[in-house]
Amino acid sequence: MSLWEYPEKSLTKPELCPVKVHTCDACSYFTVSNLRLAHHRKIHHSSLLHFKCESSNLELYSCKQCNFQTELTLLFKQHQETHHRLNKDSTDDPHTIRNYVCAKCNFETHFSIKWLQHQLECPGSAEKLIFDEDETKKAAYTWFCEECDCKYKTKYALKAHIMVKHSHDDEIRWFLCEICAYRTKYKAGLRNHMNVHHLDESDVKWYQCKVCTFKAKHQSSLRCHVNVHHSDVHSAKWYECDKCEFRTKHNTSLHQHVRRFHLDQQEIKWHECHVCEYKAKQKAHLQRHIITHHSDGPDVEWYECDKCQYKTKLKGLLKSHTNSRHLNDEDIKWHYCKECPYKAKRNFHLKTHIKSRHSGKSRVVKTKEPKSYQCDKCPYKSKLKWDLKIHINARHMDDSDIKWFCCTECPYRAKRNCHLKSHVNARHLDANSVGVKRYECDKCAYKAKRKGDLEAHVNARHLEGDEIKWFECTLCPYRGKQNAHLRKHMIARHTQTK
Repeated sequence: MSLWEYPEKSLTKPELCPVKVHTCDACSYFTVSNLRLAHHRKIHHSSLLHFKCESSNLELYSCKQCNFQTELTLLFKQHQETHHRLNKDSTDDPHTIRNYVCAKCNFETHFSIKWLQHQLECPGSAEKLIFDEDETKKAAYTWFCEECDCKYKTKYALKAHIMVKHSHDDEIRWFLCEICAYRTKYKAGLRNHMNVHHLDESDVKWYQCKVCTFKAKHQSSLRCHVNVHHSDVHSAKWYECDKCEFRTKHNTSLHQHVRRFHLDQQEIKWHECHVCEYKAKQKAHLQRHIITHHSDGPDVEWYECDKCQYKTKLKGLLKSHTNSRHLNDEDIKWHYCKECPYKAKRNFHLKTHIKSRHSGKSRVVKTKEPKSYQCDKCPYKSKLKWDLKIHINARHMDDSDIKWFCCTECPYRAKRNCHLKSHVNARHLDANSVGVKRYECDKCAYKAKRKGDLEAHVNARHLEGDEIKWFECTLCPYRGKQNAHLRKHMIARHTQTK
């Protein structure tokens, strides 16, 4: 039934709008839809319908002033500028075209794709194609920073670099966490933060190591783990310092090493605390400082030991505590010194030992003369900065300026927290108390609450000859096996009474 076959009464209803008919100007086709008419014209009356591609050749560009023809727009423009340029005195260089020539035959083309295809098909080019690595790398970096020497392969990477390194905090678009106060300059950083801190264990996508039971929330962490723990010396990826013999399997460790030992004070980017005068060379150290000293209240996340009353704000300290206090000697991963029989449960303690005992021989600190920290109030000097702080706190600070660690059971107070812990362990904890560790002598029934007391006992009772560590007096030939005996001797023999 066509439009004109409808009953007349259907067209004369007052509630219906008059119908507009669209007719084709090339044939007798008509419709009430403008879109259908356009579709009809495209199908039946468009000249593109009669186009048939008879070959795979590209359409040629023909010059109107001569018989020159080419497939490339760039070649056509070069021809126009070279042969038909109106202003021939212009100093502008014409477009240069790179020719791709086969080294085995006379094949030549302007298309890199055709050249590669020819290389694969040419009988004389059966061997693997080799490109100049330096030229490839040089050509890969096309975006350069105007503020520094950094260069990037993409425009997006350059924009991200400028935003992070050369933009003020007010100009940066920060990505904020909706659950905590974390913020980052990268959208990917926010996703990683959510994956690490705010997802349930069941929802996290874990990356499992194929060799051991290690698993990580980041694929980069898994790659780093494999490189460090499951790669031999030759196959591992090493990051070497260009100023000393230091090398490491961690890229971040190399950056930390360079900032710590090879940067001048003016070149260091300090991370300053907004609450106190503390500043650090590494952002992680500042974050640890803020968590330790400036985070209080019910929102603080505490990590508690399940075997004693120890608790801390840092997860890494809990692992160190468990490793040093609650593991058997055969289960501990010891860090051994290559210069002496010293061994430590923590790599930090081993580095401290090497710096204080074998400075100048270690790769960590490669200096001609060991660096020492001099006290500005007395002749005391130390190889460790921490020892100098302890010395100043103990010898040159007023009692009102010292941060005392007070015992809750008696009037005892100490300048160091470790001394307070030793006091509580020795004076106020019974042998059956939870978390109390007793150091037993393997040659007799002696037990001590302090490790130093056990060492003094072994030195006084069970060592002979050259194995004994003597404490010698600098004023007379006296020597003793314990430092306490030497102090008593100094008070009794070499202290003048007023």
